[in-house]
Amino acid sequence: MLIIIYGFFYIITVIADRVLYVEYLHTMSKYSWIISFIIFPVLNFITLSFFVIYSWYKKKLDKPFVHQKHLFLFGILNLTYGFLYTLSIPNISLVSYTVSSKINFFLIMSFSYYFLKRRYRYTHVIGAFLCLVGVLITVVKNSEDKQNSLAYTLLFILATILDTVSIVYKEHFIKKIPDLDFYRFSWNVNIWQIFWSCILFFTVFFPEFNHTPVDKSTLGKYLSDGLKCEFNGSEGSCKNAVIYLFVSQAVTLLIILIEYVIVKNYSSMAINLLVCLKGPLFLMTMYLLIQHNSVEISKEQSSSYTLAVSDYLSLVLTFVGSVIYFLKREYTYKPVKNNDLLLSLTT
Repeated sequence: MLIIIYGFFYIITVIADRVLYVEYLHTMSKYSWIISFIIFPVLNFITLSFFVIYSWYKKKLDKPFVHQKHLFLFGILNLTYGFLYTLSIPNISLVSYTVSSKINFFLIMSFSYYFLKRRYRYTHVIGAFLCLVGVLITVVKNSEDKQNSLAYTLLFILATILDTVSIVYKEHFIKKIPDLDFYRFSWNVNIWQIFWSCILFFTVFFPEFNHTPVDKSTLGKYLSDGLKCEFNGSEGSCKNAVIYLFVSQAVTLLIILIEYVIVKNYSSMAINLLVCLKGPLFLMTMYLLIQHNSVEISKEQSSSYTLAVSDYLSLVLTFVGSVIYFLKREYTYKPVKNNDLLLSLTT
């Protein structure tokens, strides 16, 4: 029954984080590259550093830890799929986005079957299928009339594949090292993310990557105006940007902890199924907030947050699918070793 408690808090925090993120993007819409490649990586580094200092104080840093080569790969994976998501999502429709993203159901189950030697029962297949149908019902009803790009759709699918590899890769370490310091792990990965973000930031010069025109002569002004909007914006479109940033960061840290507990005690597929419930619940949350004028979004965006019978049906299907999936635990065919795949964790 603990999964119900974990799942409840996880869904609530994810929805809160998503609402905050929508508001944050609205205030910083002209400076998305600064958010993705400067503000978020640096702020993550600063906040996670406090947890590393605490580990040092408790002398936990002397315990065996993950080798840097794996942290390096995590850094590349995380930043690359994040970059591809940022690049592709604005250029594909809502239907294409959600249908393509749901391949992670089958990717996680397939990768876990092969690399983690995990085995599934018929209830797991039925539960995952019901969640998938429930999500697609909401998406089709709320689809946007937006021209799809095959190239960007393929980029999004590639990002989803890399994201899935990262999830299964991460679960390997969580299960292999029972007392893994996950905040320290995230902090080390974040260092490599900062390294790669310094390189990928310069894609800001390519018009197809950034909707805000930037060249060598305007880069300084772009950075200056973006940071002023973030930290000094007290009115206009930049109002409350710094508040959204820090509150969202606090919620994100809580999500990291809950995800670690769920993956450690259950599996990465459990996270994926709980995210299914987030879709219709987030839609309902945004609907209520819009009705009470508690969020600031465009008219085009607000029109997509409308409720119908299909949304309630979607919620029921995803809830029932999750319950069916968790009726029985997954099991492992044999102990997770994978030395041929990951070599040694500490050498």
